[in-house]
Order: sequence, then C-alpha cells, then structure tokens
Amino acid sequence: MRLEDIEGIKQLKPLYREICHDDHSPDRIIRIFTTDGIWDGKFIDNAKDHQEIQKLFEPFNSIMSFSRHLAMNTGICIEEDTAIGTWCFFCLFYVPR
Repeated sequence: MRLEDIEGIKQLKPLYREICHDDHSPDRIIRIFTTDGIWDGKFIDNAKDHQEIQKLFEPFNSIMSFSRHLAMNTGICIEEDTAIGTWCFFCLFYVPR
C-alpha cells in the first residue's frame, strides 16, 4: 500500500501544474489538498487549510497572464496517515505591466 500511496501523491503534481496553467484556479486548487493541507511556498507565502490556500491563489490569475511549471527532485515521506511531498520546481511566468 505504501508504494501505491507514494504513486498517488506523485500524480498530484501534474494535476497541480495543470491547475496553475489554467489561470491558477482557486476553486480547483483546493480540491487536491486535504482540508488541513499546507501549501508552503518558501519565497511567496504559506497557507494551512482550504480557506487560506484559496485566498492565496485568488490574485494569481490577475497578476500573471502566463505560467509554466517544471517539477523535479520529488521527495515523499509517509508516516502512518500523514504524507509530506517536496519538489524543486522552475517556474516561468509573465507579469504584464
């Protein structure tokens, strides 16, 4: 079961990227996080539940007219019913003036 859980978590990253490429939809992004999930953007901000994650994503589509994400170096740690996933990513984006 552990390998299936890890693979399931790995599949969330392409879905996350697709949501970001779809104007960073705040309504869609919360669907891939648990209700107590944490979005940790070290250089942007942190959000710790659906409400905070949705609020964080709301201005993104008005700030960026284009973005593409490349994720690499996946790390997933599972302990009992808790999982932590980390990725390094490179993001291209355009902010119109």
